[in-house]
Amino acid sequence: MKSLLESLFYFKGIRFFFTDLTSSRKLQRCLILSSSFGIFTIGILVAVVSILPLYQQLKKGQERDLQFALRTRTMAIEEFLSRAKNVAEQISSRTRARQMLEEYNRGDRSWNETVQFTNKALTEAMSRSEDVVGISRFDRENELVVQVGVPIPTRFRSSPLKWESHRSMVSEPIELDGQYYSIVTSPILNSTNKSIGIDRVLFRTSSLQRIVQDYTGLGTSGETVLGTVGRDRVQLFFPLRNPAIAASNTLLKAIETAVTLDSSQDEWLAPQKLPTQKEIVVFKHLSHADWGLVVKMDREELYAPVHRQLILVGATIVLLSGLGTGGMVLLLRPLAARVILPEELEQQVRDKTKALQELKHTQAQLIQTEKMSSLGQMVAGVAHEINNPVTFISGNLVYADEYIDRILKLVALYDRHTSDPAEEVRDYIEEIDLEFLRDDLPKLFSSMKVGADRIHQIVMSLRNFSRLDEAEMKPVDIHSGLDSTLLILQHRLKAQPHRPAIRVVKDYEPLPEVECYANQLNQVFTNLLSNAIEVLDEWEKTGEANHPNSAKPCGCSSGWVSQTPYPTIWIRTEAIGSSWVAIHIEDNGSGIPEAIRSNIFDPFFTTKPVGKGTGLGLSISHQIVVEKHLGKIRCHSGNRSGTEFIVEIPTQQHMAT
Repeated sequence: MKSLLESLFYFKGIRFFFTDLTSSRKLQRCLILSSSFGIFTIGILVAVVSILPLYQQLKKGQERDLQFALRTRTMAIEEFLSRAKNVAEQISSRTRARQMLEEYNRGDRSWNETVQFTNKALTEAMSRSEDVVGISRFDRENELVVQVGVPIPTRFRSSPLKWESHRSMVSEPIELDGQYYSIVTSPILNSTNKSIGIDRVLFRTSSLQRIVQDYTGLGTSGETVLGTVGRDRVQLFFPLRNPAIAASNTLLKAIETAVTLDSSQDEWLAPQKLPTQKEIVVFKHLSHADWGLVVKMDREELYAPVHRQLILVGATIVLLSGLGTGGMVLLLRPLAARVILPEELEQQVRDKTKALQELKHTQAQLIQTEKMSSLGQMVAGVAHEINNPVTFISGNLVYADEYIDRILKLVALYDRHTSDPAEEVRDYIEEIDLEFLRDDLPKLFSSMKVGADRIHQIVMSLRNFSRLDEAEMKPVDIHSGLDSTLLILQHRLKAQPHRPAIRVVKDYEPLPEVECYANQLNQVFTNLLSNAIEVLDEWEKTGEANHPNSAKPCGCSSGWVSQTPYPTIWIRTEAIGSSWVAIHIEDNGSGIPEAIRSNIFDPFFTTKPVGKGTGLGLSISHQIVVEKHLGKIRCHSGNRSGTEFIVEIPTQQHMAT
């Protein structure tokens, strides 16, 4: 026995801890120490190997947030530039003023007549836009013809356009009397598409400056810089966040590189390529102008959340490893004395199982959050792409309606002063049914305006649902979030081969704005409404007996809804006192059996078949409402009597504490 034990603790000629193992007490000590050391060492090694990928993933997450800040600001600036160009091109394309300039260029129209008419037309055009403060029109020889509003200094009148160019251009912002403006230079084209002059439109850039100087989500060291390269040097358009500190070489290099990139790309200045190791920079080339947009943060501040999480995770791992080692010591001591306590082993198994379940819950929740974030980015992108052409169409409908109205007035004047038109004219009037056209054209344009307004409302709902710029807690309109979520789920409410269309009945009471995380609250609404739709998808299987035509009180606590012979979702909101609001979401599906009703908010609990769901929707909703917003979420249901979820949250978070 002695020789066997001694051989167990030899390794390449080195004896283990003790030389004399004849004593059972020393054997027990040796087993406990060696086992504890091995378990602790293996735990630390496994933790280190696991933390490295986590560290890289967390860093990438912070970097993606910086890239996302770049994309949102880029979309806002591109929208400003596109709108400025559209306004300038509409001013340049006004038919009568353009013809007057062409006649002036040929010598067929005097300067006084040209100035008198053009001044009136440009003044009217300038009044249509709040951002336009001045318009200067130049003839074919680049000589000033007429100028309205704020004059453009002579030093800024050199045209960047070639005469064969048919595109408008936006200049870099200029400072006049302490205010920043941009000059949009737009060619004036005649009927043969040749340039006969130039309009220079002076735009306020206050909204552009607000976009650039918005440091939301960039901490204390974040910086957003807009600039270009001119005269072999980098030019910044607006003052930096801290004017006392000059722009670093990193920012200047990023602007220079961004201007040379293709507008479809966005690039990183990788940390190892930077002249300094203190900054992380992302940049992008703007498609509507040769400008570069740069967003930067200090490396230390950008990765500070990652470091805090790693310290917390590391401390937790060390603590758990120590606790695990201590538990193993407690197990080995009675084992060495040939006494085993089964209840201790069972307790450890339960603890490990609980920790594993929590880990799975956290991992699945991260995946769900990433999916919602990706959906929000996709929805915001689609809304942006739809908004540009709709804005252009809506803007031109105003002019088209005005032009048609003028033509109809001209026809009416002709009828009034011409009693006997030519026979060919009378025949053509009968052929085109002139009276019908007069009556139908205004209706046609009215319908087109209604359609454009409807598309604009859909775009605004999509933007409201994505809430990409609302990652922080702020007051929001609950009804807007509900309506946006219903819009996203609209395709699932339509009639299916196995069931009729799901009706949605809304009963909104006036509510104050609620201080919350808007994107997370939209996720709660999405989960609850999706569950209701999935239950109502089984409408045909539940049988007509469960959905009688006669009204029948619902089993829910409110007693607000009666069952109907159609699949229906009711949404009701109400104010509870002055500091709380409640959202009721109810369906007339098959209900939740009492046996499982108490488990619906547990992680991974689901009644769906394998592969049909994770069982995390209600668990995540409970966590968002209760933990993130200090609110309450309840469920009332009965067998065959529908289900009602009630979400109650405070209007201000400090009132709930």
